[in-house]
Amino acid sequence: MIHFKLYYYVFLIFFFSKINAQSLLNPEQEKIANSINEYFKMDRENIHIHLNKNTFLTDEKIWFKGYIIENKSNKPYAATSNVYISLLDENGLKIATQLYFSENSLFKGYVKLNNEYKSGKYYLQVYTNYMNNFSEDESSIFEITIINPVENKYNNLKKINLETAELVFYPESGTFLEGVSNTMSLKITDCNENGIQVKNAEIVDSKGNLITTFSTNTFGYGKFEIVPLSGDVYKAIFDVGIEKIEKTLPAPTLEGITFSVNNYSFKDRTIVKLKTNIRSLKNAKQTLAIQHNEIVSFMEVSFKENQTEQTLTIPNDQLFEGISTLHLINEMGNKIGERVLYKPHSNLKEIELIVTQKTNDSIVIRGKSSIFSGDLSVSVLPFETDSENISKSIYSSFEFDNYLIIPSKNISYYLNDFTRTKHYELDEFLICNKSKYDITKMQKNMPLNKYDFDSGLLIKGNVNNSLSDIESHKIAINSALIGLNQTTSLNSKSEFLFKNVFVSDSIPVHFSLINKKTKTTKLNLYCQIQNNNRPFLKTFISNYRKCPPQTNGLNNQDYAFPTIRDAILLDSIVIVSKAKRETLVNENRFANSMSRAFKISDNDYRTFYDILEFIRFHGYNVSSDGANVKITRTFSTSIYSSNSPQVFMDDVPVSDFSILQNFKLDRIDEIYINAIGYGGGDGSNSGVIRIYTKIPNSVNVSNINIKSKSYIFRDVFQTYLAFKNPKYNSTHDDGFLKFGTIHWIPRINTNEKGEFNFSIPNLNQKTIKVIIEGISSEGDLISMTKTLIID
Repeated sequence: MIHFKLYYYVFLIFFFSKINAQSLLNPEQEKIANSINEYFKMDRENIHIHLNKNTFLTDEKIWFKGYIIENKSNKPYAATSNVYISLLDENGLKIATQLYFSENSLFKGYVKLNNEYKSGKYYLQVYTNYMNNFSEDESSIFEITIINPVENKYNNLKKINLETAELVFYPESGTFLEGVSNTMSLKITDCNENGIQVKNAEIVDSKGNLITTFSTNTFGYGKFEIVPLSGDVYKAIFDVGIEKIEKTLPAPTLEGITFSVNNYSFKDRTIVKLKTNIRSLKNAKQTLAIQHNEIVSFMEVSFKENQTEQTLTIPNDQLFEGISTLHLINEMGNKIGERVLYKPHSNLKEIELIVTQKTNDSIVIRGKSSIFSGDLSVSVLPFETDSENISKSIYSSFEFDNYLIIPSKNISYYLNDFTRTKHYELDEFLICNKSKYDITKMQKNMPLNKYDFDSGLLIKGNVNNSLSDIESHKIAINSALIGLNQTTSLNSKSEFLFKNVFVSDSIPVHFSLINKKTKTTKLNLYCQIQNNNRPFLKTFISNYRKCPPQTNGLNNQDYAFPTIRDAILLDSIVIVSKAKRETLVNENRFANSMSRAFKISDNDYRTFYDILEFIRFHGYNVSSDGANVKITRTFSTSIYSSNSPQVFMDDVPVSDFSILQNFKLDRIDEIYINAIGYGGGDGSNSGVIRIYTKIPNSVNVSNINIKSKSYIFRDVFQTYLAFKNPKYNSTHDDGFLKFGTIHWIPRINTNEKGEFNFSIPNLNQKTIKVIIEGISSEGDLISMTKTLIID
């Protein structure tokens, strides 16, 4: 009868929770429900990045694809555009931060490394400025390993250091109560947080009597039942293979309530057992709150006289999929116990892969996914890899870490081929964790929207021209390279502000001053970007502990690393590199890599009279009537466009070619001639010529009739480059097989049937690992690792 009444009460609370059934709640419960609803009113972003692997050489780039959801809806969140990624060292200290542009909840890019980084553990922290509004840390952390081949050593952080084994106890619900049966969970790990598996560990009392035994799984988690008696002391004794270790259990509390939860034994219901002792019965009227984001339901809990145990039954169809938190609350509204639990999704998404074509240089793979019209990212690694990024999947980020204090690991192991046994193991991990949303704090500290939801860049500046009618002028900003064209007004102080500007790093933008007759006039201004380097205000606390060397020397052994062509390897002071031509300073700016590049030398000074003669020699008609100069193509490219090329000097556009007359080549360092105008944007059909002087900006712009003002902004949105693998000397040696990359594809779309194709380079591997992650427009997730045999 008791189960029936509780079942009915729970059903009503859940069923009516969204239709204002406040009459079902007492005043304290109503207050809590309103507070939680208000606490989650603001949207909360959650970000996952799929890394192409998790161990990187300093010669490589860290490639990634970013996914963003909103926590309450669990659906892609298109509102976010400005995403920061910081590289942190092993102690959590920031090394560098870069800004990335997200479009329609997705972003991609890379983090560049260099040989100054030492081998060891590092972290990537992903965040937005908006996340600073919350007291909880809403950023995402991804642990990686960086190897500097110069050191010629690799401290394998995945290698278990048995000499540093440590046991930590976690009483279920957070209360270890004297005189009743308690569930005690535990974790045994080494200094690198690797789980340690033990068998038949013992729990003994102060007299050495055996009370019970326990074992831990692969990840170091286990649990046991114990009734602590007054005045006794208990300890665990376990053997890690090199020695026996003892750890004393915490002292039990004299009064209180503890509870345990079982939602893995039965498919249709969850069992909650609450326990108290005789001395606590007078204070045993409590409320059990079941909370998932802004939704909360309540169950009143009371113990009858001399009854110290209560069993509640909750139908599973009334629980939310994913993580929920059970809070035990006293009459004052304070939390006295807590337990997080996981309800599995009705069906986890699957992927099928098949090799459909193999040639000498490529392999074509066809896939079938159970997420339709989805967006995927694919990493392909050698089968023997030690760099597979499985510890932090998209499930980890979007199903667990956005709710938990302690980040999850190895979630893919639990969820792939999910069984009751794996659910039991996952539950052992959850007992050792807590919700990052504290129900007591949620009633007191409401989030305030103090930090902007950045969408693009804010460019603020001042015009220094002397203008009699300031407010009749406007400022225009444009860049043909990225299609930027905005206009804004000046205020009475000659100030201007551009909002929502999307500019990539090192791309030139041009400012123009426009008078009331819509004509441009000469411009002198100062400007700066306001929001390109937002800090994250919550300090990341690293769990790093410096591991002592193992006496068996296992963490000091030599490893083979991939050797990369043209890399500089400082081994015995031997440098392996090709003889280089004279360095082109501006080769990687804009589309200069697609141009014919000229490093001006003494021979050029003697050959050409000035820059105009040089341009004429390299394919353009140059004519002059003494005052005006024309530069045109030798053929017409379009009847609708100018036949003149775009000309830039030190990245400032030159509108009057007459300034180039008598401009000697000895003042010029480099010239780039892009005859087809590739990457030049509108108006570049007749080509682009970029001239760089020996002393940048040595040309007096005010004297050459250039009316616009050019800026090149740094530390803004990172420019995306297509993935390019290092040129490995061998794709079959141990170094490549352990740490190399076969391919990375940041974006693949599935069709309405879930089908997709992709190709990878054929590096003559017999077996490969394919790691796929992705999301659908409805928020369905997928994370799979597939082994493919290449015939």
